[in-house]
Amino acid sequence: MKKRSIFIVFLILIFYSIYADFRDDEKPVWGMLNDTAYTLQGGEWNIDLWGPVNWGITDNLQIGTMFWIWFLQIPNLNLKFNLIPESAGLPAFSIGGSYSQFSIMLPLTDSNGNKVDTKVNISWFNIGGYLTKQLTEKLYLSGGYIYNGFNASSSVSTNDFLVFSLTGTGNASKILMDLIIESTKSTRFFTEGVLNLGNNLNFDAGGGVEWAMGDIFRLKIGIYVPVRENLIYLPFIDLHWRFK
Repeated sequence: MKKRSIFIVFLILIFYSIYADFRDDEKPVWGMLNDTAYTLQGGEWNIDLWGPVNWGITDNLQIGTMFWIWFLQIPNLNLKFNLIPESAGLPAFSIGGSYSQFSIMLPLTDSNGNKVDTKVNISWFNIGGYLTKQLTEKLYLSGGYIYNGFNASSSVSTNDFLVFSLTGTGNASKILMDLIIESTKSTRFFTEGVLNLGNNLNFDAGGGVEWAMGDIFRLKIGIYVPVRENLIYLPFIDLHWRFK
């Protein structure tokens, strides 16, 4: 039964791929997971099943948010701005960033049995730059650098009296590299690597494929591998809608 279901899904993908193409002006705004230097066009939407919603304000500026986590009272926002459009001799260059914050209350009990409320405030942000060049009609090369940072603060109070307050910060950076191959008008293949620049250097790798399914539906599947002492293989599947 399982093999039959997989075979049916495979046939559906083939059917949709035959009768659907990426638009001629539909640049790969994302690799498998990483951003590229391309942005959505003015008035273009990309709505992701897992929550990201992005909108092209102009042809070189897009804004977005992670929709679902607003229900958890976690406000968040991301932007990407194309500073240098791609030309025959130069790659596209963009800067982007995101920001989110939230608070949680942790009920604790001290040694005297008194209830102590601990409020923890956390904010997270990143900012980065991206370079992308279409090398041939079917081949794109993209790279980027991202700086990630977070701030956390907590306070402990009893009976509305502040006992103490703590703050902390942290940061980490990563270097991105993506290769995108548009094998047909309806299929794109992705390979990507991420070099994590924290206390310890480590590397992540991934690969996947994206299909155009109809005029606006896009299906992307792949696998992501954090390269550590013990390899972890993380499957990835995503459905998104891209339209004007």
